[in-house]
Amino acid sequence: MMKKSIFTLLAVTFTAMLFGQAPVNYQFEILEYRQVSCADGPGSDSEPTWKLWVRDNTMGGSWQLGNCHFSDGGLPVVFQPLSGNSITQNSTVATQLDLRVDFWEDDCDGGTGADRCSYSSSCLFGTQSDDDRQNHNPLVGAGGTYPSVNFRDSSYCEWHILDYAVGCFAFKVRFKWEYSSIDAGPALAVGCDDSLQLAATGSGTWSIISGGSGGFLDVEDPNTTFFGATGNLYTLQWASLPGCMTNQSSNIDVDMVSSIPPNLQVNNAPCENSIQEFQAGDGGTYYWSEGSLTNYIDTTTLNEYDYFASGSSVDIYVTIESPNGCFSYDSLNYILNDAPIVDLGNDTTICPGTFAYINATNQTPGLTQYMWSNGTSSSIGALSTPGQYVCTLMNLDLCKTSDTIVISNFPVSNLDLGPDVQFCLGDVVTLDASTGSSFVSYLWS
Repeated sequence: MMKKSIFTLLAVTFTAMLFGQAPVNYQFEILEYRQVSCADGPGSDSEPTWKLWVRDNTMGGSWQLGNCHFSDGGLPVVFQPLSGNSITQNSTVATQLDLRVDFWEDDCDGGTGADRCSYSSSCLFGTQSDDDRQNHNPLVGAGGTYPSVNFRDSSYCEWHILDYAVGCFAFKVRFKWEYSSIDAGPALAVGCDDSLQLAATGSGTWSIISGGSGGFLDVEDPNTTFFGATGNLYTLQWASLPGCMTNQSSNIDVDMVSSIPPNLQVNNAPCENSIQEFQAGDGGTYYWSEGSLTNYIDTTTLNEYDYFASGSSVDIYVTIESPNGCFSYDSLNYILNDAPIVDLGNDTTICPGTFAYINATNQTPGLTQYMWSNGTSSSIGALSTPGQYVCTLMNLDLCKTSDTIVISNFPVSNLDLGPDVQFCLGDVVTLDASTGSSFVSYLWS
């Protein structure tokens, strides 16, 4: 008899983090055992015996299956078990499958079948050959190791085949899995404009039950995007894929509504040192931002917003939330034009009947229009009447700048020399012009 090497197939189990895993169903099935080489005796006859166990990482080390299967005949031997070859688990949080095998060629049975499923290390010398163990211990040995199978890394609702060879022997198994439950998400969802991000769970495929034409970015993605027509009410179904072990379905109604068109615009000339008057589409809640969409500076239910740019440019964003929860976005980014510069000077006081000449000439290049509050349009104002005067300058970019000056009159003091007097020749009469006055110089006739 030809002696073979000793082999072991070791399933390496590592601890899985089970917390938070969605429950699944799975099936595991042994498809076939084979002896592919190592002929035994005349005529290449062989007496292979196979045992295979499986467990998942929720079974606490408890192995399943392990039934004895054997065959006789010439190589290659292919044996397909018809019973005791599969397990099914439902609603489990398992993530991986461990495999353990035990193969040998049984020579101690003597053809009676009495101990075909028991390995005998020796037989009666001179009467029978010893059983030839391919792996002397199912879990420990020099034959090599195979890792566990993380079955959730594979696609669901379809069979996945694993084929292993260990020395003179081989085996083929398969598995498939699915999530235990199907859920399309909230019973009613609002799609904005023409699309909606879906949020289903389970192993399924999307379809349109009613509502008109539409489509999915990926019908087998639970979180795919649905595209429909604005104004339509759809019923969508998330149902088990063909090949799943269970047949489940869940529906969701989708109302495709319009978001508010942002139409962000500025209502005044884009000028430095001026308030920018923004306006957006009406009817929602407005999140105004500066510099980026998320750098919020104000939230209001008004579709108008006044903003004073601190520099030479404007970088304004608006997010509009409609009453039905749809969002729209817009922004305006532009450079501000230079505004004219005007300085009317300090407030001044003049004497009645005189003029104050105020120079409002633009201090930056460019043609400028002058508009005084008294109706004049000259760059220099000749002001004689007490009051407040405003001069507004506007350049070719329609940028405006204003300054204000107040003109006052000095107060008028009374001059009183007293009543008329009569006096005799040679007498001296004193006249006092300073009584009740604040004059600093006098000129007598």
